[in-house]
Amino acid sequence: MTKRQLEDSLRKQTRNFIEDSVQAANEKVTEESIEESIEKKRNELIKVGTSNGLHSKKAVEVSQQLDQLLNEYDRLLKEKMTK
Repeated sequence: MTKRQLEDSLRKQTRNFIEDSVQAANEKVTEESIEESIEKKRNELIKVGTSNGLHSKKAVEVSQQLDQLLNEYDRLLKEKMTK
């Protein structure tokens, strides 16, 4: 798998994770739903990091997914502050 394919795959996985975290398909992503997703992803990262090591491929993937969630949360907070 090329670097580009891996990056595309990780983006797709992250996007799917965020979408799956939303309670209903048409529901707007809320701070609370992202906070819950962040907490779940943090726990997953701790579990994966403990069992596989923090530099393992799986830990890096989970860490990147967590980063995406944190970025989305930050974006929502910024939007809220500008309204």
